[in-house]
Amino acid sequence: MEQLPSLHLARILRGGGEVSGEGEVSRLELVRTSPPPDSVQIIEPIALAAPATWRATVTHVGGDDFWMSGRIEGSAVMECSRCLEPVTVDVNASLASLLRYNPRVEVPHVEYGEDDQEVLVFGQPLLQLTAVLSEAFALQLPEIVLHDPNCKGLCAMCGVNLNTLAAGECAEDRADCPHRPGASSEPRETPFAALKGFIKD
Repeated sequence: MEQLPSLHLARILRGGGEVSGEGEVSRLELVRTSPPPDSVQIIEPIALAAPATWRATVTHVGGDDFWMSGRIEGSAVMECSRCLEPVTVDVNASLASLLRYNPRVEVPHVEYGEDDQEVLVFGQPLLQLTAVLSEAFALQLPEIVLHDPNCKGLCAMCGVNLNTLAAGECAEDRADCPHRPGASSEPRETPFAALKGFIKD
C-alpha cells in the first residue's frame, strides 16, 4: 500500500526550526463541494502518466504559524478538447502556503486571514500533503489542451475522429453524415436557406 505524502512536524511544534521531506505520489485528487442545496463533496481524480515527485519544507515563522514551500513535478493525462484523444501535459508547480497549528482542529481546512490570505489550519503533528499537492498541481493544468494545433476534432454527425478518418467511414451510417459511403460532397442545404434572400450585406 502506497504511503501518503506527509511531513511529521512534532519537532518544530515543540522547538521551532524547519522540517523537510520528499517522495513520489501516484494518486492526486481534488475534493470539490457541489452547489447548494446538495453541497456534497465530489472527488475528482487527476490522471497521472507516472508518479509525480514532490519536496516540501515547513518552517516555523513565529507563534503557531508556519510557512510551507516546495515543488511538485509530474505529467498529467488530459483529453484533447476537440477529438478527446489523450494528451500528456507536463507540470512543474510550486508550493507556498501559510500554516497555522490549532490542536483543537480535527480535520485540516483553509481559513482566511484579515488580508484574505489563505491559511491552512491543522491540528495533528503528522501533516498529510495530498490535498496541498493536488491543489498546487491542478492550478497549473490548462483548461483547454489540444493534441495538435491543427486538430480537426470529431464529426458532429457520427462522432468519428476526423484526424484518422478513413475513406467512406461513418461511425453510425447516418444518412445526414458527410462521411458515410456515397455521401455527396456538395454542401447540404440548411433549414435557413430560404431566409438567404432576406439577409442583406
